[in-house]
Amino acid sequence: MILEHAQKLALEVQETIRPYCVAGHCEVAGSIRRQKPANIKDIEIVAIPDNRFLSELQGRVNFRWGAPEIGRFPSKYTRVRGVLNIDFFWCTPQTWGLNFFIRTGSAEFVKMALVRWKQLNGGGGYSEGARLWRNSKQVVETPTEMAVFEALGWTWVPPEKRG
Repeated sequence: MILEHAQKLALEVQETIRPYCVAGHCEVAGSIRRQKPANIKDIEIVAIPDNRFLSELQGRVNFRWGAPEIGRFPSKYTRVRGVLNIDFFWCTPQTWGLNFFIRTGSAEFVKMALVRWKQLNGGGGYSEGARLWRNSKQVVETPTEMAVFEALGWTWVPPEKRG
């Protein structure tokens, strides 16, 4: 799929579920956010579901665009294959930043970031449960994507420059 078409479809998905997410935390990630011009295979959405609207989200996510192939909502991950190919990554406020960072990609950029995190922590830093952990088993909060960059000691890199 070309970028313009993918953006249009992703916006439709985003607008459909955003009212049922915490403080509008519903963003397009992946190759669309990186503005890859072509060969886009799926739509990646990172969102924080609002617990007050789980049944509304369930109806939309599980049935509107096709049947979930993996992880019927509510789950941490839902892969829908049908009318559209959509990957939903469901977060909490605590896991938002790292999830959005990882799901934006690219895979090479994220790998480089996680290697950097490990080095910053004497070889013992790691990522688990969409959270950054120091080698002392202390979690580093990343409620925003910018918090991830700050934890890495990096300046902001626009998504389209991430490969």
